[in-house]
Parts: sequence; structure tokens; C-alpha cells
Amino acid sequence: MRQLLLPLAFASVLGAAPFFSDWFFGNTLAGIWTAQTNGGTIVQNNGVTMSAPAGATHDNFAGALKISQAAANADFSAIVKVSTLPPAQAGGYYEVSLGAYADANNNVKIKYVSSALVYTLQLFSDVAGTGTTLQTSSRSGDTFPLWLELSRGANTWDARYSFNGTSWTDMGTGTATIAVSSISLWTDNWNSTAGSTLAFAETFGGFCNSTGANVCIPPVKARPVLF
Repeated sequence: MRQLLLPLAFASVLGAAPFFSDWFFGNTLAGIWTAQTNGGTIVQNNGVTMSAPAGATHDNFAGALKISQAAANADFSAIVKVSTLPPAQAGGYYEVSLGAYADANNNVKIKYVSSALVYTLQLFSDVAGTGTTLQTSSRSGDTFPLWLELSRGANTWDARYSFNGTSWTDMGTGTATIAVSSISLWTDNWNSTAGSTLAFAETFGGFCNSTGANVCIPPVKARPVLF
């Protein structure tokens, strides 16, 4: 019960929040989230670890491992901490992301991707089933953890990232028109030969309905965000 009350309490402090923060304390996933495991596991233990097993693909809206919660169709800024660099594999695709969704064919997300041995960080939209990379940053030599931030102002979306929770890099903005109904944290593993797919386990260290760009106030902590 305590785990469920925490995000509700912080939402009331922040006002009319479009969704709820969750610091993933303890070992019980809060009732605000719906889990999609697809043959993998999602375990909370002071963080949420999504483990997609080897030898099978776990990708796309219906197939990835994810936790989702309902969200109002409003402006927002959301921050999540991720702890594990996706694996690199020839012929493989591995993704960790924070996304806002209307449905399977309409969404916007910030995602850290390993695709055919190349790492990129992307602000990506899917509108009426047409995918568009709005902003991209080529990556090499990154050391995790990594904080991802996705912000919305009407139809303008902004992506930011940080490697310490204090200093942020703004990737830039893009435009996409969707009616948001949920927000998700996502883990994806895929290979063109399904049996060759590597296992990928990603740990999310906390999720924040931010009070503004780069601003997050976890329990007993104040700006800057380090959770």
C-alpha cells in the first residue's frame, strides 16, 4: 500500500499531473502500472528490471517488455534513469526507451538504440504508422547510468539526456501530433534470426513526472535530480 500512496502523494503536490511519478522503492510494482512481459520477466527490487531472454525477439508495441500507465493528453516533462547499456550485435536491434503513446501506430519516444553494432540516441515519432527520426545523436563509449527526458508542449517534443542527473544535453525538438493516452518504459531485443537474439536486461532506477525541464524532486531530495 505504501508504494501506491507515494506516487499519489507526489502527484497531489505537483498539481494536476498528467501521470504519476514512481521511485520504485521496495519490491512491489505500484498499482498505477500495467506490465507487459511477453515471456520475459519484470521484477521490482528498488528499481524495475525488465529481462528479455535470449533466443526469441521481444520487439514492437505488442511484443516488447514494458510497463505503462494512463496519461492525460496534456503537456508534460518526464525523466527516467536507466542503468544498462544495450548489447551490440551484428544483425541485432536493442532498445531502451521512454515514450508517450496514443496507440501502436501513434507515439513519440526518446530511445537509446543499438542497431547492427551502431549506437544512437533518438527522438523518434510514429504518426499513423509512419516512423520519423526527429533528432539523433551518434553515441560511442558511453558509460551508464543515463537519464532520459521527454518533454511535450502541444505538438512540439523535446529530448534531453544526462550522464549524472545534473548536467543535461538538449538534443533539440521535433513536431508530432498525437493524442497521448499512456506513457511507457520499454525494453526491446531483436535479431533478424530470432534464435540468435541476445538477452537484454534493463534496470530503471526511477520515473519522475517533472515540474519543468530538468527539474525533479524525489523524496528527501531536491534539484538537481539524482535518483
